[in-house]
Amino acid sequence: MKTALTIFTIAFGACFLYISLTRGEVHPRPKRNVFQFATMIIATTGRNPFDYNGYGCWCGLGGKGKPKDEVDRCCQVHDYCYKALYDRGCFSPVLNGYKYTLEENIICLKDKNDDCEQGGCECDREAAHCFGNNTYHKQYKRWPQRRC
Repeated sequence: MKTALTIFTIAFGACFLYISLTRGEVHPRPKRNVFQFATMIIATTGRNPFDYNGYGCWCGLGGKGKPKDEVDRCCQVHDYCYKALYDRGCFSPVLNGYKYTLEENIICLKDKNDDCEQGGCECDREAAHCFGNNTYHKQYKRWPQRRC
């Protein structure tokens, strides 16, 4: 358990270092979207992105039922945003990378992204801002899906 915590702490610290070193730079190399989304979450909330995995009924894998609060609703909207991209023919928006900058705000670089990349960036940007604009309630962390 101690080893896992140490590895996690190092990885989380690396994300913060990455954000501070690359603030304002264009992120030109498409990476896996999930890591880009994590970077946006850290930038807008200051929270560990894993805090949102398993939160309420919609954050993390799957999603069903009525959202528990506004943060959970952010995840529901994000899931539907990805579904809309998939329905438009964007295969696996979870894995598609995109180009963006982190300055005062998250800016998706429309002129450097194709339509699917831009759509994924906008879904992630809106969710990250939504998380930052709403209160995180610890009681919904690891919420049992059977209660959704």
